[in-house]
This record gives sequence, C-alpha cells and structure tokens, in this order.
Amino acid sequence: GNPANALGFFQNTGSIGLIMFGVYLILLKYGMKNK
Repeated sequence: GNPANALGFFQNTGSIGLIMFGVYLILLKYGMKNK
C-alpha cells in the first residue's frame, strides 16, 4: 500500500524476483518445446 515500502521491497528482492521470473519463463518455453 505504501509506495515507499513498495520501493524498498523491490530494491531488496528485485534481483531475486527477476531471476526466478526468468527461470520460470525458460521452464515454460522448454515445456512447450518438449510437448
């Protein structure tokens, strides 16, 4: 709810979130190719 808290949250977990999101997309692409 608080923009300041949201910014701090993204700064602290942004890199981890991007990495996990990227891995998730890669897994989806491999799954689609395998099918």
